[in-house]
Amino acid sequence: MRLRKFIPYIFLAPAFSIFLIFIIYPGILGFIVSMYRTPYSFGPSTFVGFNNYFSVFKSPGFLESLERTFLFSALEIPTIYFISLGLALLMTSPSVKAKSVLRVFFFLPSVLSGVITALIWDWMLNYDFGFVNNLFTILGLKNLPFLLNPNYAFISLVLIMSWAVSGFFMVIFIAGIQSIPTELYEAAEIDGASTFEKFAFITLPMLKPTSILVVILSTIQSMQLFDIPFVLTGGGPGEATTFAVEKVYNTAFINLNMGLASAMSFILFLIFLAIGILQFKVSREGQFWA
Repeated sequence: MRLRKFIPYIFLAPAFSIFLIFIIYPGILGFIVSMYRTPYSFGPSTFVGFNNYFSVFKSPGFLESLERTFLFSALEIPTIYFISLGLALLMTSPSVKAKSVLRVFFFLPSVLSGVITALIWDWMLNYDFGFVNNLFTILGLKNLPFLLNPNYAFISLVLIMSWAVSGFFMVIFIAGIQSIPTELYEAAEIDGASTFEKFAFITLPMLKPTSILVVILSTIQSMQLFDIPFVLTGGGPGEATTFAVEKVYNTAFINLNMGLASAMSFILFLIFLAIGILQFKVSREGQFWA
């Protein structure tokens, strides 16, 4: 009987060990590093307490990168939401044929690594020989500097990231749509409801938990964006696509200031944590927890 009490903990031990080794320990170590000023030569460090945290907001470009991250998230989250919801509605429509093939086609970008995605779109959007600009040339249009103009590069990243992850969120929405009782639609048809009315008064309200999950996951993903802009644009042109996580990377491995980079990481963690808590609170029937 006593052994049975420990069986759940035995099964949890591997996952807890991984969490402890790869999440908790690096977090504690990073917090300790953030209390020191690390010289560029990686020599003896100097304890400075919380001075690195105060220096973060004076660090050139950090607040700007944070602002760009919020702007990117504000554009990407609704884009992902509407694209993935639209694809899910399309993939659950009785009039659409070959749904299995189409689902694989739309989901495929989600399984590609960020580096592969960046390399694909680097070729597609190249100014001189990219597929998109070659198509513009055939149509008699001017080439667009997708990755050379700051505004074009920013919007291009929003669309590329939406393309890369919408298939994953489509699957989540499909599961949510298929869980809606068909009796609700049958009753609505008897009452003479139109397709739009069924969508507005049945599908959307019933998808509220799924929508909240999609918004939370897409927020986390957009705020942690690093690999695609790092490979595709290198944070450029200028710093137009340098987001918060890449700023931390540049501070640590280019400027070789590990202490300041660790402080930046913890500030970002607190910001992301606050956003996550706020989203979870709002998800409770639109009301805040007491």
